[in-house]
Amino acid sequence: MVLLCSFPQTSLAQYIWNPNNNNGQTNWSDRNVWDASEPANNASGTFTFSSDVNKLNNFNDFTGITMTSLVFSSGAGAYNLYGNAVTLNGNVTNNSSTNQTIHFGVTISGQRTIQTATNNITFNGAIGGSGGITKTGQGTLTLTGNNSYSGNLDVQGGVVDLQTGPAAGGIAALSVSSGATLLVSTSNQVNNTAPVTLSGGTIRRASGVSEVFGSLSLTSASFLDYGTGTAGTLTFGSYTPSSLLTVNNFFQGNTLTFQSNLTDSISNTNLFIFDNNISYSWDSGSSTFTVTAIPEPNTAIVVGIILIFIIALTIRNL
Repeated sequence: MVLLCSFPQTSLAQYIWNPNNNNGQTNWSDRNVWDASEPANNASGTFTFSSDVNKLNNFNDFTGITMTSLVFSSGAGAYNLYGNAVTLNGNVTNNSSTNQTIHFGVTISGQRTIQTATNNITFNGAIGGSGGITKTGQGTLTLTGNNSYSGNLDVQGGVVDLQTGPAAGGIAALSVSSGATLLVSTSNQVNNTAPVTLSGGTIRRASGVSEVFGSLSLTSASFLDYGTGTAGTLTFGSYTPSSLLTVNNFFQGNTLTFQSNLTDSISNTNLFIFDNNISYSWDSGSSTFTVTAIPEPNTAIVVGIILIFIIALTIRNL
């Protein structure tokens, strides 16, 4: 005799924010702000914030919430999520045409995808844990919290804007894909030993920012962008030139430093392209290789010197 046993399949709990009254309550513990079912302390499930325009500013007053995913639906208003920290065991998706802001802290393990299809997501709370972040979509992911997550940061699309850096030991590695940008808005955002892989992507710094990274690898032609405003320094560890590295906005006072001597490995200076026709100098030490932007000669001064020289020759020959 063969016994066939069936076990009930468990599905993830679905919590859909959909306020149906206007009593002023914005706490997650209010039953009236959820469609069908509401979470509780230590609840786990998918959290969806719908297109309803009510209660856009709301407060997680539960403890121990685990999000298996967090979704902002198409047509959702600009939400501000406040309150107690949560654990994120899945991905975050913004399918709306508005910017979304998460103010509470988040703990991640494993690589979590944050997808910004057309608009942006800002994490104001600290992101901690052993996990990392993969950014997809054309929008911008802005991180402003005192983050301590220690996994990889993989920028596959759009922009990741680092406005407040991780604690010591954070970010194991960085990668930026073609068409994507890592924007460093404040100095000291990245672990000084984090290796960087550019696959056609861009690292851009804001005015006055200086940043130290680990080793630099290029899998295809890629970009560094020094932006505008106050000059700064981008420093990398070891580097073996293999693809074209274009350095944009490399104006006077900016420096590009490699913490290894590249004299023997750079046989073709065209592996570096600097825009704006700026002049630059190479300074190779025993353990560093620095490129410094220097001012172009003033054209009027050069023309004046030439004229003086011509006049002096004319007088001498009279």
